[in-house]
Amino acid sequence: MASKDKNFGMKLSHLLAAVIASNTTTAGAVVDMNGDNDFEALEVALAIGAHTDGSYSILLEESDDNISFNAVAAESILGDNTALDAANSVSHVGYVGKKRYVRASVVSTDVTTGANATLLAMQDCPRSAPLN
Repeated sequence: MASKDKNFGMKLSHLLAAVIASNTTTAGAVVDMNGDNDFEALEVALAIGAHTDGSYSILLEESDDNISFNAVAAESILGDNTALDAANSVSHVGYVGKKRYVRASVVSTDVTTGANATLLAMQDCPRSAPLN
C-alpha cells in the first residue's frame, strides 16, 4: 500500500527516443536544474525496448552555459551505470554535480542492427514546492 506521493514534488522529462543502429553517442535533451523550481536532485533512466544486438549505457555531461559540455566526473554520478544488452531492460544513475545544465546521452557499442532506446529525467527536491 502506497502512503507517500511524489506527484507534486517531482518533474519527469522525456530526453530521447531513438532507434540506434550503430556504434555512436546519441545525445538526448538538456535538463535545466535551475529552471522553474530549482531542483536539487536528478536521476536519469535508460530503457531499452526492442533489441537485436549491442550494449547501451548512459553518458552524463554538464555545463554552466548550455553550450560547452564536459563529461561528469565519476564522483558526481551515483549508481552503477551498467551497460544494457537485452530487450526490456532499464538502468539509471543519479547526478550530484553542481552545474546548471546536464545532458544525457546513450553510448552504443558492438552494434550491427541495434535497439530502441529511451532516456527519461526525473528531477526531485525542488526549492519551491509544490509544483504546478
